[in-house]
Amino acid sequence: MLRFWKLIVVVAILIGIFVAIIITNFKVIGTERINLTEGVLQRFERTGNLQVITFYMDQIIDEEIKRSLFTIDELFPDTKVLFSVKTEVSACIDLTKVTKDNIDDKGTEVIVTLPKPEFCSDPVIDFETLTKHFEWGFNTSDLQIEALKHSKDTAKQQAIDNQIFELAQDQGEVIISGLLTELSEKNIVVIFD
Repeated sequence: MLRFWKLIVVVAILIGIFVAIIITNFKVIGTERINLTEGVLQRFERTGNLQVITFYMDQIIDEEIKRSLFTIDELFPDTKVLFSVKTEVSACIDLTKVTKDNIDDKGTEVIVTLPKPEFCSDPVIDFETLTKHFEWGFNTSDLQIEALKHSKDTAKQQAIDNQIFELAQDQGEVIISGLLTELSEKNIVVIFD
């Protein structure tokens, strides 16, 4: 008799779960993305060609998906992945945009107007998964794609925050005025659009 009641209780629980799944339109598992990113400027490098400055950064990205059944958050384990991303962000001055109209010769002085620096490369150069924590066979490829996209945006924003374009203008002015002063023996003034 005790077995019969145990069987009834198990069947009732299974029927209850099945009815709950149907009522919620099969949206059993809810997800919530959590992203914590820390980036540290590793070094920056000045170059002497169109690419006038490069920042090298290391980022650690902690991606997490929280799963829930209905409103119960602790029922399923969370998926967590920790990524290491080494980024290289470069700023360039496009000298192909410079025409005769951008060079004004005033006798002893030449004024050269250059275009504003811009990003010249895709920032992410090395992407490594450091740790994974997941159960139940959940795939982490979505997390990797999101982390990669986030790291590109973050790297560009960190470069802007660290004044990559201002440093690129300074470096471009030094390179162009130094080169043209040696060639023309005139005072060279470099300005940017």
